[in-house]
This record gives sequence, C-alpha cells and structure tokens, in this order.
Amino acid sequence: MNPTAVTPIHQHVKRMYVVLDGSPAWEASVLCDEDEQPLRWNGFLACPMFSREVAAEVATYVNESDNADVIEVGHFIWVHDALVEYTWDGRAYGEGTPLYERTVHRPDHLGRYAIGAWGWVWYEAPTPACRRCGWSQMGWAGGDACPACKQPFDWAGDV
Repeated sequence: MNPTAVTPIHQHVKRMYVVLDGSPAWEASVLCDEDEQPLRWNGFLACPMFSREVAAEVATYVNESDNADVIEVGHFIWVHDALVEYTWDGRAYGEGTPLYERTVHRPDHLGRYAIGAWGWVWYEAPTPACRRCGWSQMGWAGGDACPACKQPFDWAGDV
C-alpha cells in the first residue's frame, strides 16, 4: 500500500498525450531519462503527471467508466488539493463492494498529479496535426483554421 504518492522533482520531462485502454487522450508531462526517452514500467509509460484540471478529467472518467479495465482502479474523490484514490478489495465490482486501499495523490512542486504512476497501463497517444501542412503543437486548444496554413480545420490523430 502506498499511502501518499508524491512526484519527485525531476528535470527530464516531456509533454505528450497519454491514454488508457479505450480512454480519451489527456495532456501529460511524462518523466524521462537523460536521453529524453519516457521512463517505462513493464513497457508502459511509467509516470504521467497531470495538471489539476486534467487530473479531474481522469478521475471523472474512472469514476463514471463502464470500461472493465478501468473499473478495477476504483474511485476518486478530492480532499482539498489532494486527489484520493480508493481501490476495490479484489472481489468482483458491484454495488456493496467495499473500497479498501487508499492512495493520496498530492501535487508536485509544479502542481502536477502523478495518477497511476508506476502501476497503470498508460500509452503515448499521437499529437494532433494538420492533414494539409503537418503543423502540430502540444496543448493547442483548436479553432476553425490551422494557425500555420490558415486552411479550414482538418486534423489528423485521435486526440
């Protein structure tokens, strides 16, 4: 049991989109090695870190999901600035199944939450790009036209 999960201060971080099996993509900062390659846990992304806003989206997705792989995680609640994760006791999920293990996700020094770090199956998702000119940028909120080629919205990628 890990009662408190706090992200270490780490100078090698890469921004990318990440997904769970069947989930939407979320923007994250991922811990990397000295060569800027994402750290891995059993072959999967080891430590995605999310802003509070995105952490809330991940928590809502898990809480409301009917995805069997995600339901195993349990349930999240906010307590002040901490996101508390409760996991199931190992029996089949259902009404009356007690929650038993708690992990407290506190923000790191930059306000990021390491949800599912070193334990969930996180994958890298593609960064959206304009189909016409190839322009892309992490965190771009979208719009009616590509900022680079000024052509109508036509994006590649599932993000």
